[in-house]
Amino acid sequence: MHIPEIDKPSSVIPIFSAGLFFGILQSAIYFSVLVFVTATFMGYFIIMLMWVSGAAIVLRVNFTFNIRTSLTFTLCIFYLFLLVVKTSTPSVWLYPLYGIMVLCMAFPSGQIIKLFAEKISAGSLFLQENNGFIIGSILGFILFLKFGVRFIYLAPVIAFMLTIFSFYGKKKYIILFWTITGTYFVITGYNIGTIASLVLLIIFILFNRIAPNNNAIIGHENLEQNRINSSSLTAIVFISGCNVALLQYFIVREFSTILSANELSIQIVSISYFSGFSIGYFLSKYISIKTLRILSVATFFVHLCILIFIKFALAYLLFAGYNLGVLTVILFTSALLTSAYYSVFLPKAVNLMGAISTSKFYLIELVGAVCGVLMIFITLSYSFTSLWILYLILLLFLVHLVLGKIKMSFSFLFFSAGIIIFYAWHHQEFSNKAASDYYQTRGYKNNNVIFAENSFYHSVEVIET
Repeated sequence: MHIPEIDKPSSVIPIFSAGLFFGILQSAIYFSVLVFVTATFMGYFIIMLMWVSGAAIVLRVNFTFNIRTSLTFTLCIFYLFLLVVKTSTPSVWLYPLYGIMVLCMAFPSGQIIKLFAEKISAGSLFLQENNGFIIGSILGFILFLKFGVRFIYLAPVIAFMLTIFSFYGKKKYIILFWTITGTYFVITGYNIGTIASLVLLIIFILFNRIAPNNNAIIGHENLEQNRINSSSLTAIVFISGCNVALLQYFIVREFSTILSANELSIQIVSISYFSGFSIGYFLSKYISIKTLRILSVATFFVHLCILIFIKFALAYLLFAGYNLGVLTVILFTSALLTSAYYSVFLPKAVNLMGAISTSKFYLIELVGAVCGVLMIFITLSYSFTSLWILYLILLLFLVHLVLGKIKMSFSFLFFSAGIIIFYAWHHQEFSNKAASDYYQTRGYKNNNVIFAENSFYHSVEVIET
């Protein structure tokens, strides 16, 4: 069995539109859970786990459905999901059913990658779908603020129709839709919606003239020259998928603490996280393995500095008079740049191994992401600090693999492992001192931390003054 052949699209609009549909659909799923089930970001990570799992299943198993049938199936499952969450009494016993439905809704996201893997370069394919996903997520948030639950009811089917139009070359209907939508927002005085509609109209007009890059048939870089083997490349892609899932949790948690708003935190993190993906996908063809090695070493030590000194830096910025807006920008930028680093590896691996490996490496990255989310749920039952240490160990191993067979590889490994062990041994001292400095900036002079504990959502400290 195989997916029926579809010619290479003449522009990037079908791929971008598919990403837009997935972004709006995920927003609708999340807000459905937020409104009708639970307002905690535990629900978000369950959605992410099942969505990634669904995409991975499609990459592993052959389907005979064409893309239109697959998208229609997803839309029907979504409205069945909406009916269940709206009419049933919230219960943890229904979570497996919700998860299975989300898993099924994710099938087309893997199918599209599989469909175009050998027709479009990996960088272009992942970049354009991810760009659409970012715009869909932003648009979903804007429309939910304007229309509330009406967004959940109507937006997915409208996004579905636009995606079908794009796959079958009905560009004029798409342009007409965004023109009418923009006019409506102008009449109603919703400026954010007007700007969003205008931006999307311009994007669709411009993207209609951009043909997808097709330099994907053979590998562009040589494994032997870069002193790296295929097994190491597989492990690198797996770890990058795993760590980027862990990273998303860490950043959501920090944003949630600063902003005291789970739903806003998740939207900001999602936008910064996937924007970083687009940057990494775009830059991957310009970054050599040699440059990537330097970036990897620098990234590891930046992570160490952030882990140890983040609360000290937070205390200093607050003491210096900076507001929470500055802290939000710093976190946003950190999330964007770090996810950009991890996203370089997937298209880089395809460049090294050839277009035939696109689905394989994407599947490996998704499996890594699934493992990362599972690590969050399993490890946090023991210790939040152990999750951070596990993340650093994986990052260290990734950097070691990227360094390959060069002389400094093992020296870096043992030196950095020693730093991690030292931090793990003294982490409570660092944490208490940083917390004490932070509370001094909040007016609690001469304080002493007598109790500290981390939950899934935030840190809890008891101080004596």
